[in-house]
This record gives sequence, structure tokens and C-alpha cells, in this order.
Amino acid sequence: MRKTPVLVLMGLLVVSLVAVGVFAMPFDKANDEAKNALEAGDFTAWKEAMISQLTEERFNRAVEGHQKMIERKTEMMEQRSLVQDAIESEDYQAWLSAIGDNPRQEKLIEVITEENFATFVEMHQARQSDDFETAQKLSEKLGLERNEGFSKRMHFGKGMRSGMKNCGK
Repeated sequence: MRKTPVLVLMGLLVVSLVAVGVFAMPFDKANDEAKNALEAGDFTAWKEAMISQLTEERFNRAVEGHQKMIERKTEMMEQRSLVQDAIESEDYQAWLSAIGDNPRQEKLIEVITEENFATFVEMHQARQSDDFETAQKLSEKLGLERNEGFSKRMHFGKGMRSGMKNCGK
């Protein structure tokens, strides 16, 4: 399993959430000062403006948001594991149950039936083996759009997935 790219992406997500959280606060004098400092390229003024916004209340909200993010990530990883196990065991009913009511998977649920689930499993195995040509052919055979299948974010070809193999090395 490729854990390094996931960790890199999660790290970027946390940094992004913290940055967005700081600037998503109500626009008060300190935010204006921080914005002006950024526009002027004045690190010292930016730092002072940012520090003035640090409060225990904001910290507690950040902690709460971070805990919720971890809970959502854990739930997503558990669901992904159930989906993965169902595919690997070629169990359509378990897969259908694992996909659940996820609205992002509506098209997939409409297209993948018990009759063509074996082809879906074969497509998944091809992706796991980095045989994107075969995976693309099987996807077309199933009637899936280019970016549908196991995950809408997992594209065919040498795009994002291949590029992420070297992250963190």
C-alpha cells in the first residue's frame, strides 16, 4: 500500500486547514493588518498581526476542528477498507453495503451490478497493478466515465497517481 503519498496529502490538508482557519475569522482590524502586511511584504507586521489573533477560544475551535477532521478521516479510511476488502474478496453484496448511501457513488451503484461485478474487480486489480490501459478498457466496457470507478479522484494514465509514487522519498 502507498502510505507515503497519503501522509503527504494529509499533511498538506492540515496546513491548508490551519491557513484557511486563520483567514476565515471575521474580518477585523488584525485581519486587515495581516492582509496589508502581506501586500507590503512586511514579515514583522504580518507576524504581529497574526499573533494578535491567537486566542484560547480560536485555539479551542482549531482543536475541535482538527478532532472532527481526524474522525472523518478515520470513518473514510474504515469505509475504504470495507470497500477494498469486498472487492478483494469479490463479494458484491459486501461491496454494495460498504459503498452505502454515499451520494458520490450513485453513478457507480447504478452501473455496477452483481452480473458485471467481476469485471469491476478485474478493473480494480488492473489499477492496483498500474495497468491503466487495461483498467481503462474495462471501465469503458462497464460504461463508467473516465474518472469514475473505485474513486473519482483516482485517474487513469500517468497523471496524479504515478506522480505521487515519488512523494516523500
